[in-house]
Amino acid sequence: MNKPLDKQLAELDIFSLLLFRAIFETGHANIAARQLDVSAPKVSRALASLRLIFADELFYRRQQGFRPTPLAEQIYPAIRELTDSINLLGMQLKDHQAFHRQECQVFDLAVSSGILTTLALEFNRREGLCPSVVLHHWQENTADRIHAGELDLGLALAPEPHTELSYERLCDAPGLCLVGAANHPIWQYTDICLEHICEYPFLCMNYPGFNDKVDPLELFCHREGLIPPTVLRVTDKEEWFGHLLCQHSLAFASPLEWGLLNALPGVEIKHLPAKEISRLHSGSAVPGLYLIEKPAHHRRYSPDDREKLLHIISLTLGLVTEDHPVNFSI
Repeated sequence: MNKPLDKQLAELDIFSLLLFRAIFETGHANIAARQLDVSAPKVSRALASLRLIFADELFYRRQQGFRPTPLAEQIYPAIRELTDSINLLGMQLKDHQAFHRQECQVFDLAVSSGILTTLALEFNRREGLCPSVVLHHWQENTADRIHAGELDLGLALAPEPHTELSYERLCDAPGLCLVGAANHPIWQYTDICLEHICEYPFLCMNYPGFNDKVDPLELFCHREGLIPPTVLRVTDKEEWFGHLLCQHSLAFASPLEWGLLNALPGVEIKHLPAKEISRLHSGSAVPGLYLIEKPAHHRRYSPDDREKLLHIISLTLGLVTEDHPVNFSI
């Protein structure tokens, strides 16, 4: 028994109306799927539902694509008017949400250890001139949290890939510094090399996706046939500091931490020569810093806010100066 017409129309959903219009105007189901950002199976199911509701083929498949039936030609103006109203409603809702975001939005940014403190100082220096942020340490589950919407974006050193997120390499890792107690015997050498460093216990701060399984210094030892140093792995900065002072350990740190580490009592810090950094990463790609985000159409922040955030990040990394902004891809 056929359903009354009003009940059939009541079964129409917004997506089906948008799909009808997209296929009618493009003549292709795959183009309509891209426009609506949905899968081909979802398009097929919705089209089948439309054909059932209207008891009509609606579109004939031809070599050049889909051609509308007479009924589709007849109902198109009404559906176009309905979908125009739906799109207008969507734009008004976005404007309303954007207005409230501007009033109180706070961005959650996850950052690899070694960058967080310097980035926090830069944001503090520009308070009131850039979006408000809450900084989090990058951890093993951070990419999943960005995908779930718990965090907005991340800045990480060689992170593990996530198929649902976009990754943009901003720059190579900004060099390395060697850190140890001020009275450590390593400082007696005028030209410190990796072989000297390997003679002492090595302290390793874990960077998920980069050195949480094996550190580049351990790989260097294996390549060169050297006995690897005792590697102590820590996740807490106070524990790291304690090992440096009490266990005669050595550690690598980012040059971005220079100001902070140089202010610690009893600690010495020196830049590792570029030649030794090259030897450390010989045979493997130089680690880089990556910006990790959701695809553009799923982000809750505007392109303007994104540009402001990335300008602070690029200043911190030394990619730009105050007078020379950098353009990042969307």
